[in-house]
Amino acid sequence: MNPKVSVIITTYNRPESLKRAIKSVLNQDFKNFELIIVDDRSDAETGEAVASFKDSRINFIQNPKNLGGTKSLNIGLKHAKGKYVCPLDDDDEWIDAQKLSKQLAFFKAHPDYLAVGTNAEVRLLNGAGELIKIVKTKNPLLNEEIHDRLIFTNLIAHVSSIYGREKALIVGGYDENLERGKDWDLFLKLGKLGKLANLPDITVRFDEKRKVNLKYKDSRAKLRIIRKHRDYPHSLQAFTVEFARMCVFRILMLFPSR
Repeated sequence: MNPKVSVIITTYNRPESLKRAIKSVLNQDFKNFELIIVDDRSDAETGEAVASFKDSRINFIQNPKNLGGTKSLNIGLKHAKGKYVCPLDDDDEWIDAQKLSKQLAFFKAHPDYLAVGTNAEVRLLNGAGELIKIVKTKNPLLNEEIHDRLIFTNLIAHVSSIYGREKALIVGGYDENLERGKDWDLFLKLGKLGKLANLPDITVRFDEKRKVNLKYKDSRAKLRIIRKHRDYPHSLQAFTVEFARMCVFRILMLFPSR
């Protein structure tokens, strides 16, 4: 019997944080899942970290060469057997043991939905990797609000999400021309086929670096994605707002803090 859920972790040379991510998946109270770990040609320590878990649900895949995060996600997606897929980064973790149970219960009650995220605990870091503060997201919950605002920014935290595997494959999975914003692009594609939602629960924890150069790169990537999805409502307004943000970040890069 195939598992109901396929959890996909892509990893590259982060053996210690990877072990934390794996533990957070294995701690789920819902047990009918497979855990696909796609190693993007890391050092030997990554394989040793995975081998330390004696669990038959783990499927460890090693890329023949370093392919990048987006291609690694698609490799995991192609190997997935579950009806639903949950992505998780190797340096993030699920902090609610009922995460999968809650999201699957939502799908059972609302079978017309294609993806469901949750809120998250975000550790904001400075450029040196030092903790600035911890914030808790308050993402919109209803499909109508998500669909109306999704072209402006990603409103579903990727590592909190669960989505239908077949529909994700129909829309082409993750765009391998994108390294930044690939998750947002996927949700925009799924949003054209069906409904999206967020649960109010905080189920995941992840880090976010506050560096101006990263924000500039993110903004450039967002403009590319907005152009790609210009058939979405409010796309012109979203492009104008993001272009202005990109210009601000570029100016700030010329005047680094002292």
